[in-house]
Amino acid sequence: MWGAITGFLCVWLAAKTHILNWPVGILSVFLYFKVFFSTQLYSDAILQLVFVLFQIYGWWNWSKKNQESARISLFNKNDWFFAAFVIPTGTAIWYFILLSIADKPSYPFWDSFTTVISLVAIYFQARRKIQSWWLWIFVDLIYLPLYVAKELYLTAVLYSVFLVLALYGLAQWNKLIKSQNLVQPISH
Repeated sequence: MWGAITGFLCVWLAAKTHILNWPVGILSVFLYFKVFFSTQLYSDAILQLVFVLFQIYGWWNWSKKNQESARISLFNKNDWFFAAFVIPTGTAIWYFILLSIADKPSYPFWDSFTTVISLVAIYFQARRKIQSWWLWIFVDLIYLPLYVAKELYLTAVLYSVFLVLALYGLAQWNKLIKSQNLVQPISH
């Protein structure tokens, strides 16, 4: 239950571009590590530990005082290439690693795929890229039936809420990016 509450709060704060989403997220990932490990979703369990590193990176990046790190931005060509390369390659690599290290992993392909997309999404969220919300929406749509199949009903409900929050976050960040583009830099 506490994992669900802190998870909700983390995503809501991220949608609001509030820096406290990162420390709340750290608490949430530790709580969810236990849930996923106990249900043999090993990739999701390991993902929670890796998320701690991204939470720290996001917290550090969002706390920078320079204007560029505070701006919401769109993917550039390199970001698209990174995502297009890392998602399938990372999924394949993690899938084979998972099969070799885990005893009877549940849904190893979907577990691997959602893990890699989640890592890419949080990386881009830490960099304030608006497409991170699209990645979260996509992965939430995959997680929902996965968690129902594993009888993690509270987690499935939470990810339904995450899906709504990701749509909200996308709308909020779209407003922010439009307002940012209206502000012209002062020329000397």
